[in-house]
Amino acid sequence: MKKVTISILMGLIMLGSAFAGSPRKVLVVSKTEYPRLAREMRVSGAVKLEAVVLPTGKIKELKVLGGHPLLAESAQKSAMKWQFEPASTETVETITVNFNLDQ
Repeated sequence: MKKVTISILMGLIMLGSAFAGSPRKVLVVSKTEYPRLAREMRVSGAVKLEAVVLPTGKIKELKVLGGHPLLAESAQKSAMKWQFEPASTETVETITVNFNLDQ
């Protein structure tokens, strides 16, 4: 499968920590693989994910909140490699991964 860089909006962290009151900064964003079937079917769009982020900045778990099912698994695989800034407690963040056929 051909890897493409998916545009990731850095304004993607829309929901900050329920505990800290503000979103955590994303330090590392991994490349996302555009699924072959989705590309062939010309499926594009955004996948919205809810991430539980450990104090270390690693993602503990992800939940798909919305987006095309053909894109969701690839978005999750990519997001699991993201790294957030460290914090004193676990936080819940919202991530949006955009898939655009023109890029």
